[in-house]
Amino acid sequence: MAVTRKMVSLGRDVRIATTTGHVLRFEKGVPKSVPRVAQPYCEDKGVTFVDDTDAQDSPRLPERNPQGRERLAAVQDAMLLLARRQDSGDFTGGGVPDLKALAKLVDFPVLARERNAAWEPIVQQLAGGVDVVELKSPVRAPSDG
Repeated sequence: MAVTRKMVSLGRDVRIATTTGHVLRFEKGVPKSVPRVAQPYCEDKGVTFVDDTDAQDSPRLPERNPQGRERLAAVQDAMLLLARRQDSGDFTGGGVPDLKALAKLVDFPVLARERNAAWEPIVQQLAGGVDVVELKSPVRAPSDG
């Protein structure tokens, strides 16, 4: 087994800092040699191996990356699930779904701008009562008493 392998970021430019002291910068589509100790960190950030022989050594499945309506539907379905779950760790301080929580559910990285665009219709849907979601809120409707 080689000590270094060529890896490439297919989605975007990325900077990875490891707990072993390595700091790696990837430009989208530009292969880079990565020390073995840093490879798991790179894989966790979506950086993939360049050639097929190295990819076969990795137990990870190919990254799912739907486009268009399929992508939007997957993100919005995940958002509804997060809203139903009502786990505060799934949301940012600003009340929008956390990107990492979304990515775990959809199996692909979600960009902040697509999260924001997908979230607005979900907020309107939830506020309009279109989807039945039990919100855990201390506020109750006034009774006619």
